[in-house]
Amino acid sequence: MTAAGQLYIRLQPGDGERPVVIRSTRPRQLARLFRGKPLEEALQAIPLLFNICRGAQSVAAVRVAEQVLDRPAAQHCEQNRETLLRLEMLHEHLWKLLMDLPPSLGLALRQAEMAAAHRQLGPLIKQLRQHSCTLQASAAQAETPAIQAQPDNTLISALQCLLFGAGGVAAHCWDGLAAGPGLAGALLRALAPLDWVSAIRPEAPPALGRPAARPLLPAALLAAETPDHYIAPHLSAGSSFESGALMRMGSHPLIEAARRRPAPCLSIRLAALLLETDKLLRGIYRAPRNTTADSPAPRPACCQVETARGRLTHALSLTADAAAVVKKIVVLSPTDWHFHPQGIVARLLSEQPAAAGDRFYRGAELLIKLINPCSAYRVILAGDGAERACNYA
Repeated sequence: MTAAGQLYIRLQPGDGERPVVIRSTRPRQLARLFRGKPLEEALQAIPLLFNICRGAQSVAAVRVAEQVLDRPAAQHCEQNRETLLRLEMLHEHLWKLLMDLPPSLGLALRQAEMAAAHRQLGPLIKQLRQHSCTLQASAAQAETPAIQAQPDNTLISALQCLLFGAGGVAAHCWDGLAAGPGLAGALLRALAPLDWVSAIRPEAPPALGRPAARPLLPAALLAAETPDHYIAPHLSAGSSFESGALMRMGSHPLIEAARRRPAPCLSIRLAALLLETDKLLRGIYRAPRNTTADSPAPRPACCQVETARGRLTHALSLTADAAAVVKKIVVLSPTDWHFHPQGIVARLLSEQPAAAGDRFYRGAELLIKLINPCSAYRVILAGDGAERACNYA
């Protein structure tokens, strides 16, 4: 989730052994940067290093620090953080649907609508991040009230109408969603000719919530030299780990029914993104349910939060000194899982059927956009003695 470095995704459809090659120049040594630094200094620096999902990075970093220090946050502080996570996710989803996907499908950008959404969401996201993501003393937290967001119902209605038409989302069946009069239907219809049926059934990455994983995950993650060294053993058995909207919306009847059988690779991910956006628009300003951070964990500690792109993990250990000094920090992003050389993106692209160059490339481009790496990337299509390449910011 940093702007530094990029992914290189090479498509070699004529190569039976290595049809997809993914390599990364993204920084892997975050641990070295913060080793020996005061914890407060690390917490201030982490959001500045990540220009994507900055709110989620801030929440994960401060929560894992609170676990290590056995300093749980006040309930209203956690409510602010949950609101921040949902607002940031909505902003990311709207950018994907209104600005990123339409040009790839021959549809017009929706700049005015995105600008209106940003004017409302942007300042509130910044306010929540600044007031809810610091390592505060308990007394200071008690004086920090939950920030009340005032909904702009006109904007919400306009976005719902733009995406799903005046009648709202027709989520009871696949055909109803695709045939809708709004942008959602237009995106799904334009996507269909580039799609392919996938037999791969993704599963969620290891979760902190499983009791057996609670003491093991931080130790294993902190012991790994880089995130790739932690991930590789999990993928050696051919597992296909994915997080994000597809997995979060897995219990929705439309997605659940589609996943019972081989499903359209691109369309099911776009449908999940659309349905989660609708869910966020309908409930974005409701007060979060009473919640607190995970109960204090033994040192070292680990925290996971959901972002637009999927599950973000922070692990932290401190030195034995009385002062709070960082021994090691590890950040495991959704992109580390999804765009690992043996990860879900490589597997899905490997089963993409042969097609004329432009159609093949556009299908691959859309899958990458839907799974959505949190860094710049370059896609290269090799074949017939020539290469086609394009950079994406």
